[in-house]
Parts: sequence; C-alpha cells; structure tokens
Amino acid sequence: MVITPGFGVATARFGMTVAEALDVIGRPDQDFVDNDGDRCLCYNSFGMVLKFEELHSGRLGWLLVLGPEATLWGHNPFNMRFSELEPLLDARLNETKDREDYGYWGSTTWEDSWLEVQHALDRVQQINLGVRFDSEDNPLWPENPKAEAAGDGDGE
Repeated sequence: MVITPGFGVATARFGMTVAEALDVIGRPDQDFVDNDGDRCLCYNSFGMVLKFEELHSGRLGWLLVLGPEATLWGHNPFNMRFSELEPLLDARLNETKDREDYGYWGSTTWEDSWLEVQHALDRVQQINLGVRFDSEDNPLWPENPKAEAAGDGDGE
C-alpha cells in the first residue's frame, strides 16, 4: 500500500467520489459521517480511513493510514523510528514543517504537502495526508484520480 503525498494511498486518490472509491476499493468495514459532516469509509484490513469532505463537494480530501503494510518511497514508516523517518521526509519534501510536542507524543506536519506524522515514544503511530492547495486555498486535485489509481505510486 503505497503512500503518495499529493495523490493518495494505493488506489485511493484525492478527488475521487464515494462511488469511485467503492468501485475501485470495494465495500468498507465502516461507513459513517463524522462531526464535521465528512463521510468516512474505514477499511480495517488496509488500516486506512478515507474522508470525503463536505466542504469540497464530497470528494476525497483526507486519508488516515495506520496500516503496517504501508510504504513511503520504498520504506515502511511503521517499522521505522520517527527520528529515522523525519530526515527522509525533510529531504524528499524539502519544505518547512510544524511540530507539536506533547511530551511523549507529537505530531509533525509538512504543510505544503499536507503530510502529518503522529508519533509517540519515537514510534510512528499514524500518517495523515490531504489534498494540496494552491495559493488561493483551492484544492489541487490530481487531473484524473480514478485513472491515476492504476499508477506506480511513486508520485514523481
């Protein structure tokens, strides 16, 4: 399950509709609307949650990844310490980041790429990623999310 900042995870690509996601990925283990009014499809076997944002016409705009099978640029981030993953992300993304530290738990976000890593005791716990935005806060959807779902996931 390849994580590709700016595009999505595996066959789940930013900009997809719920119908497209169901067609490509299949039926979720859970399907609910959260407190923000966003529809969430939960796939337990993949360790992934897809959020279809009401603010953006119900299109896929945010992904939560907890799956131990996930890869990011050929590395399994869940088998790495955050102190090992952070320099890799810094080098690949080459952008500023924001870090929130709560003692043993922290969250680090590369805001231009909308990639957030939640970590505790130097272990990666969860990776969240969202669609990127232009300078006027318009989502930068991949041109054809369903077609790109068949890509190699390198995102380069």
